[in-house]
Amino acid sequence: MDFIYEINEFYEGKNILIVSHHDPLKCLKIGVEGMDNKHGVKLLRESKFENGVVESLNFAPIPHNEEYVLDYHRPYIDAVS
Repeated sequence: MDFIYEINEFYEGKNILIVSHHDPLKCLKIGVEGMDNKHGVKLLRESKFENGVVESLNFAPIPHNEEYVLDYHRPYIDAVS
């Protein structure tokens, strides 16, 4: 996910095409959607991407923990003393 945040910042406001293999793309989808481990494992086991298909992922930087799982209280509550 570091990669996605970096290219999103560098190419802000532009469409980005990422070409890859099946499992890395599923991992990308898990991170972009902020899935927790339970839903991520389910996606890895059950979903299949077709070869040569374009799939759109709407990425928006989300508050997340160190594992890039959605964390609703970041960064707001962390800043409260």
